[in-house]
Amino acid sequence: MRIYRFDQVVERLKRGFYGVPEFPGPADERFWAASAGCIPAEIVPDAELAWSNVREIKAGNWVLWFKLDEPVRIGSDRTGKRKTLDEIKLNLHGRTGSLEVYKPTGENHLALRGRGPADYQDMVRRTLAAFVDPEKRMALPPVKPGAGW
Repeated sequence: MRIYRFDQVVERLKRGFYGVPEFPGPADERFWAASAGCIPAEIVPDAELAWSNVREIKAGNWVLWFKLDEPVRIGSDRTGKRKTLDEIKLNLHGRTGSLEVYKPTGENHLALRGRGPADYQDMVRRTLAAFVDPEKRMALPPVKPGAGW
């Protein structure tokens, strides 16, 4: 797993409220290419770690938590400081909540099933685990979505 800072992949870093980096517009080709996995060779990852270092992946509303066996040192593009972390929190820009209509097996009526952001994160982590952890070494604790989902 390679970790890049936001300021490494945007063409020009703009800061907004409280110094938080602003999301780039459609003209930032470097950012959008990097988001699709086409990272220029001259950009060196801020941190690299093996999937075997991940012992657990938790899913919640909007985020995944990767719990690590060995800490990793990562820099902040907001403060410039470096920290040693034993957990990486990843915010994925996924889908919002939705309602699905379905017909339960053996029933004559329709029902609704709510799918929220935590369900999306759970789907992502299970897909990741299927590819990077075929021996099922990583723990995937039950999802505990927040209020409203």
